[in-house]
Amino acid sequence: MASDQMKIDYGNLEHLSTKLSSALNVVGRDLEGSVLLAADCGDAGLARKVVGFSTSWNKHRLDIRDTLDWLQGTVKNIRDELEAVDTQLAAGLNSEGSAVMAPGVVAPGAVAPGSGNSSNAGSGFRSV
Repeated sequence: MASDQMKIDYGNLEHLSTKLSSALNVVGRDLEGSVLLAADCGDAGLARKVVGFSTSWNKHRLDIRDTLDWLQGTVKNIRDELEAVDTQLAAGLNSEGSAVMAPGVVAPGAVAPGSGNSSNAGSGFRSV
């Protein structure tokens, strides 16, 4: 059965953002360790392999970091936008009960009954 309510768990969104931040921290670390490891190898051939691997991995690491950074920003934006809409809706619902409009007066942004304008033009929504 479909629900007529949308439930948003802001705690889960915040938890996801925190986990993404931790992943960014790990992936974003400089690979100084590989240089130190190469110096400690004691074998020039092995040291070259370590440096070669770290150079190749560095490119992939930067790609992963950029993707995680984008994802974290997107999650934060979704959370912030949903919270703003939730706050606006709550404020509108709270003020709706206290404001009594005279008959025939249309609230700002509303479509007057019988006006023929059901497209919600300019509201950011469209009828489906």
